[in-house]
Amino acid sequence: MHAPDAAASGAGTLMIDRVSFAAPFGPLGVIAELVIGPYLHRLIERRNEYLAASSPE
Repeated sequence: MHAPDAAASGAGTLMIDRVSFAAPFGPLGVIAELVIGPYLHRLIERRNEYLAASSPE
């Protein structure tokens, strides 16, 4: 996982998360990717919600 990119954007900060992963173990890895991919997406969405809620307005 890479560190997020951040830049000033209007009155706030724009943060971009770039995530790439590849599960090992051939066909079993493909199945794992089907589970891990949506999990990572939800994790990042929850993190974004937390950061937005905890940032000063």
